[in-house]
Amino acid sequence: MKVTLKTLPPEMMRYPTTGDWQWFENGDLLITVTEHKKHDRSAFLVMLHELVEAFLCKDAGIAEEDVSAFDIAHPDAPEPGDHPDAPYKRQHEIATEVEKIVASALLRDWDDHEEWVQEAGDAVEDALSS
Repeated sequence: MKVTLKTLPPEMMRYPTTGDWQWFENGDLLITVTEHKKHDRSAFLVMLHELVEAFLCKDAGIAEEDVSAFDIAHPDAPEPGDHPDAPYKRQHEIATEVEKIVASALLRDWDDHEEWVQEAGDAVEDALSS
């Protein structure tokens, strides 16, 4: 298995999201995070979240296609993974807790990080809708 981490311009993300993950048939994993107001710690935290979420979903038999379809079907949800009907709610919650622990270790203020995540997601949405 190979894990590839990439930052992409907002217009190259698959759908309006700050972070994304995809498993491939050969077992490789691609994690992408949008480029936004260069903040390496927040980009790293989003990548870490996506990595944990992807592995937990795979272990639970939750397909990436189901996660992406749910995300796309809930564009107005601030965080689709927090939605009570999200098929990956538990995996998302665990990934968020890991993200918070590491944010604390990096001395990254959680509210500032969440603001960066929201702004980055909005930049992707704007880029994909134009």
